Amino acid sequence: MVPDFLTRVSSRVVNYVSRSRAERQLQALDDRLLADIGMRRSEIHRMVWGN
Repeated sequence: MVPDFLTRVSSRVVNYVSRSRAERQLQALDDRLLADIGMRRSEIHRMVWGN
């Protein structure tokens, strides 16, 4: 029971850290590079987090 809980918590932490890193990296790109990959700056958060 406890190992399952710890596995779920650690999985969520890893997911959060990964998405946060991706969002920071995308925010660091200039608008031209974002356009090259078909994304606008205003879409970054939704594309990374899905909401």
